[in-house]
Amino acid sequence: MADRYQVGFIHHYRELGREIFGQANYDRRVLEDVRLDKEDFEKAEQSGVEFDEPIYGIDIEFLQHILEQKKENLSQFNVYKR
Repeated sequence: MADRYQVGFIHHYRELGREIFGQANYDRRVLEDVRLDKEDFEKAEQSGVEFDEPIYGIDIEFLQHILEQKKENLSQFNVYKR
């Protein structure tokens, strides 16, 4: 549908209970999907994040920061492009 109307989109997704957090970008027939992996969630936990707060206690801003770092270094991480 995006190709038909010549538009792009950004989709933020998260399912913290299953350690899913990422962003999909579609622009000019290219899909980039950047997501955090298990090591990123472990990093968040080691950085002093407690898991007894609402939303499993994960600091969303910290996870977003890690995701932004990954987006800046796309060539070094597992990014799906189509």
